[in-house]
Amino acid sequence: MMAFKERMYLRSFQEISKVLSSTLSVEEVLDHIVRQTTDVMNLKGATIRLVNPKTNQLELAAAHGLSEKYLNKGTVDLDKSVTDALSGRPVAIFDAVNDQRMQYPQEAKEEGIATLVAIPMVSKGQVIGVMRLVTAEPREFTMEEVDFARPSATPRCMKPAPRNSTFSKASCRSPRRSTPPWTSRRSSTSW
Repeated sequence: MMAFKERMYLRSFQEISKVLSSTLSVEEVLDHIVRQTTDVMNLKGATIRLVNPKTNQLELAAAHGLSEKYLNKGTVDLDKSVTDALSGRPVAIFDAVNDQRMQYPQEAKEEGIATLVAIPMVSKGQVIGVMRLVTAEPREFTMEEVDFARPSATPRCMKPAPRNSTFSKASCRSPRRSTPPWTSRRSSTSW
């Protein structure tokens, strides 16, 4: 019998898949993803930031559960952000306030962020952004949780941006997937 947490993930996965196959705009899809992920994973909040190759910054595309003050704290530079995620690997920061990889640790403290997981958004082999999951209490994320969030992080409608432009948008259509992400085999190059 399926555990409660797995049922919640399955229900959320089905809901996100339904939204992806709708005719919603990219912005509406990304907003739904951060809301649904925050709720089902019991997070303080989540953000999606997209790479802008013109400015070499991550620009906010969607957020849920975080204050306007925190979201507008300043620019998020690619070279000062969680760079491991930009290389294509999920990154967990257990102590967001004291970790050297955080660009804005004081603002994280003021917002009440304890733990952060950065999940790369990859399209056609290129990192196009980062989905960040944040908690108010210290938390060690499981591989199942990361596996759940990983496919949600990059809707198929998101494409890499050509050089010297911002990300490109298309109508959102979900790839048909026969099994939820947490039931798939893990690769040997796990996070």
